[in-house]
This record gives sequence, structure tokens and C-alpha cells, in this order.
Amino acid sequence: MDALAANNTLTTLSLVACNVGHGIARAFAHLLEVNTSLQDIDLKHNRFDDVTTMALARSLTFNRTLRRLNLERNDIGAEGVILLVDALTKNNTLTELMLGYVDIDDDAIPDLSRSLQRAAVYDRVRLSYDAHGVFALSRNIKSHANRITSVHLESLVDFDASCLKELFAALCSTPCLETLCIEVETCIDGSAARRLSRMLATTKTLKRVLLNTASSEPLVMATVMNGLRDNHSVTHFDVEYVSNKPPITQAFLDVMQKNTTLVHFGTINAPKEELEAIAQGMRENRVLTSLRVWDKSACADAIFAVNEVLRRNVSLLSRAVEFAMDPGGFGTKRFPAEVYEQLCCTDSFAALIVKVAGAKAVKQLMLNARRYITANLFAIAGVSKGPVVCWPRRRRNCTQIDSLNYECWLKICSYLKVTDIKQRRAY
Repeated sequence: MDALAANNTLTTLSLVACNVGHGIARAFAHLLEVNTSLQDIDLKHNRFDDVTTMALARSLTFNRTLRRLNLERNDIGAEGVILLVDALTKNNTLTELMLGYVDIDDDAIPDLSRSLQRAAVYDRVRLSYDAHGVFALSRNIKSHANRITSVHLESLVDFDASCLKELFAALCSTPCLETLCIEVETCIDGSAARRLSRMLATTKTLKRVLLNTASSEPLVMATVMNGLRDNHSVTHFDVEYVSNKPPITQAFLDVMQKNTTLVHFGTINAPKEELEAIAQGMRENRVLTSLRVWDKSACADAIFAVNEVLRRNVSLLSRAVEFAMDPGGFGTKRFPAEVYEQLCCTDSFAALIVKVAGAKAVKQLMLNARRYITANLFAIAGVSKGPVVCWPRRRRNCTQIDSLNYECWLKICSYLKVTDIKQRRAY
């Protein structure tokens, strides 16, 4: 512990099932007081109880670097939770305190609720909330909308769906939300689905969504798909989607055909006929690279067709990175440039090109690729391989487009994409 206290480079520490809470709780608390680099600490299964939590809570009032602390599956009760919550009133840097399910006596619930309300940290503390807690979380999100970047709701209580409706309504006001995780025993009803759909359609920052709820009606989830269809930020969307009828399947295909950021979706549960329709409709999508499907022996061919589309998309991603590395190597072929334009703004492309070329080279490579497309736009798009010549020749007092110099042409083409120019039909 002394070595960790003096270390100023380590940012992540995982001590799972190491008996920290029972043996060296005070030493670890001192570590938190003096360390200035640790940002993420995982202390699951370490036998912290209400007594040893006192030292931990005190250390949090002094720490100014920790961002995430996981204390799930310890022996902390209501008293320990209250101590930790009160400590957060003096700590503005810890954004995620994970406590999970805590066994709290009914007599202690009012005291805990008052502590959470007084500290106004529902959005920073991950507990298994009841209906009252979910409504309080929603109010807290509205009050601190500008600071909310992540929302995790976990509950073993089957509360009313109106709680989720209020939560999704509150999330519509969060301009910085990046992660949404809902793991509850409640189903999403039509009203809650409409609020969630609206939030998905309007958010500009949300990246990851996990919806692990009680089974909802397929038509209700189709409403959620309408919001995802119009979304331009979410890259990972985890939910079990039961696609058992053509209208529900079409809602998912609308996402596949119109959403340009989604790279992972899971899980599809569909009969053979609907899965075949999904495989067919997915062919227009070039962005999705991961999709989980319920494995059914009767659907083997359809599942294979879905996976073929995913494999093709992974290949296209590699081709887009290859184009960025050496656009001139493809000459004036339209397809590689088209694929690059479609994928160059996705998170998957960014991750792969950094892996291949290194972070420092990415900006220059993408500038070079864009300049190459601009300089050769008409040839790549199949408009003209040589200079543009207007016919008939220009008249007096009239400047035709073929009179523009090279710099003017480059400026015009810099605003265009290959896909802006329709391919000539072969007759």
C-alpha cells in the first residue's frame, strides 16, 4: 500500500476478492487520501462492512482524482451507504460510485432516502433503486442535466413502467449523455417507449445503450427502433429484439437502411421467414459489423446470410482504411472512394486506422485521402476523365464553367462527395 500511495502514474487498480476491507482497510483509505493519479478502482468482493467503510468514506472527502469506485458485493449496509453518500457532498470528482444491491432493513430506508436527497447524488450512486428512488433519480437528472454523462439504473424491484417514462423524459434534457444502462425487472410500455424513442432521435452525444428489462411487447420495441433509425450518435445498442411480424421486422430494417453510426446490435430473436427478410434488407448497410442472433437450427441458412453481410462490412472497413493509407493505389476506381466516404466518420474506422497507422498519422492520412478525391472527383465518379468542355462554346458576356481555373475547380469539388454524383446507368 505504501508503494501504491507513492505511485503517480497508475490510473486503474483492480483488487477483486483480495480481503482489503477486512485486513488493510485503513491502509487503503490512506492510499486514497494521498494518491494523485488513480482514477478507476475496483474493490468487488473485499468484505468491506459498515465499520471499515468509515475510513474509506473519510478518505473520499480528501481525494480529488478518483472518477470511478466499484464496491459491489461487499458487506456494506445502510449505515455504510449513508457514510459514502455524505462523503460525496465534499467530493465533486467521483462521478460513479457503484454499490449494486445492498440489503437494507425497512427501518433504514427513510434515512438512506433522506441522505440521497440531501446530497443530490442519485446520478452518481449506483444502487438497486425502488420506484421512489427512480423518480428521485429522474428529478436529480433534470436538476443537473449539464453534468450527466452516464446513467445506470439497476433494480430487483418490479416497479411501474411510469418510472421508466419519467426517467426517459428526464434524459431528453441531458446534452452530454454518453452511456445509458437499464437493468430492471420492469417492462417498457408504449408511453415509456415513445419517450425513449424521442430521446434517441434528438440526442447528439449518446454512444452506448443497454436495455435489459422484462419482456416488452414487440410493437413497443418497434417504437424504440423508430428513434434509433433517426439517431446519429449511438454505436452500440444492446437489447433483445423479438421480430415476429413483418411490421416489426421492417422497423429494424429501417434502422439498418437509414442509421449510419450503429456498429453493434443485439440480440435478434426471429423466426426463419423474418430472419431471411432481415438478411436481405441488411445488404444496404455497410456500417454494422456485429449482430447477435438467437441460434436456431431451423434458421441456419438465414443466420449464415446475416453473418455474410457482417463479414462483408468488416472487409469494407479494412478497404476504407487501405484507401486512406494509399488512395493513389486505387487509381480512379469509384467503389473504394465511395466506401471510404461512407465509413471515414465512424468510430470503427477511427479505431482501426489508429491501430494500423498510429494516432499521430491519422489526421494527415485523412487529409490526403480527401484531397485525392477532390482532385480526381470527376474521373472517380465517372463524369469525365479529361478536362470539362462545354458545348456549344460560350457566348458573349457569359462565363461558362469550362473557363474556370484549376483552383476554382478544386474549391467546387471540395464541397462534393463521390456519392453526390449518380452513377450512369448502363443501357
